[in-house]
Amino acid sequence: MVLADDIVLALAAAITTATVIVLSVVLLRYRAVVEDAGKSAQLAKNLWDSMNSRLQVQDTRIIDLMAKVEVYSVRKASVQPQRPVTAESQAPQPTLKVTDMPSARSPLPPSSAEVTPEMDGKILTALASGPKSSREIKDIIGKSREHTARLMKILFEKGLVVRNDRNKPYVYEITDSGRNYLYRAN
Repeated sequence: MVLADDIVLALAAAITTATVIVLSVVLLRYRAVVEDAGKSAQLAKNLWDSMNSRLQVQDTRIIDLMAKVEVYSVRKASVQPQRPVTAESQAPQPTLKVTDMPSARSPLPPSSAEVTPEMDGKILTALASGPKSSREIKDIIGKSREHTARLMKILFEKGLVVRNDRNKPYVYEITDSGRNYLYRAN
């Protein structure tokens, strides 16, 4: 029986030793997992703090921009007094009239803008029937947008047309000088 007691005692010691070893390994792994979790939590906190500080900077910039826009709109409103809306104010109004005076600038050479009496006459004849947008004039003369813009600029500088530049595309109207030019050409 002594032998059986020694075997049981040795077996109990072996089981206890194995349990201590297994618990030590599990405890070491648990400690490593807890350290990794702590590092991840710290990394997440650092990331959150960084994003939060960047968002605060962006919020400040947005608020500054909103304030600037408000200041500009107030300045614009104070510079341009509001007029009551009437049927006359909604109609296109030429903003700049050129009188019958020679242009100080020299027009583009004929090769680059094809300034010809026929082209001038074609445009002025179209405008004699009423105001036209630059797109309508482009379709009438069959030239590119850029070419049409150059031609209209030359006619504007000569004082033959006026333009309403409140909206784009510009709306052009013939002037009295333009009517006289058209009459003399015919």
